[in-house]
Amino acid sequence: MDLCKAAKDGEELGKRRDLRDEIIFTIDPKTARLDDALSVVPCDDVNGVDCLAGRFFPDIYESMELARYCTGSVKSQTYHHFALNVPFYTQFTSPIRLYPDRIVHRSLDAALGYCEPSERSVEDQKIAEHCNDKKLIAKKVSEFSAELFFGVLIHRVGPTEAKGVVVNVLDAAFDVLLFKYGVIGVRYNTVL
Repeated sequence: MDLCKAAKDGEELGKRRDLRDEIIFTIDPKTARLDDALSVVPCDDVNGVDCLAGRFFPDIYESMELARYCTGSVKSQTYHHFALNVPFYTQFTSPIRLYPDRIVHRSLDAALGYCEPSERSVEDQKIAEHCNDKKLIAKKVSEFSAELFFGVLIHRVGPTEAKGVVVNVLDAAFDVLLFKYGVIGVRYNTVL
């Protein structure tokens, strides 16, 4: 079972094309040198790192697909791992740590001749999809928990000021990345 991370297809990438044109240089999704590319972008803000993080990183990383487990039933063109810039990537950890790793270790045992290859490819793919679903749910729960904790913190300490950058404009609101807290908050226009 492989762990893949690649750019999303279709509509999501279409939404990000304007970003590429705006920042004047090309971002190659097959390279792990994104930090070098962004370092050439000028910024008038006193704190350039915050400016870049606030303006470009959320847009770029949101356009990437989350890492996912997959089996041999996935096309090899989708295996490319963005962060490591390698065409194939397999995660190996202790087989008692993650259930998908047990499948990886079983496959490795078969490849090395320690046991017969599994005839359960359809079942293995269903297990991989189930693990992906559970991993996504866990990620969302973690994000919601962080948002809830931040809300409780602000409720306890009261109003506070923080430097931020607008990262998204909606019809009746806008999203602001608050550097001090590392969160994106929504500000509704009716509150202004």
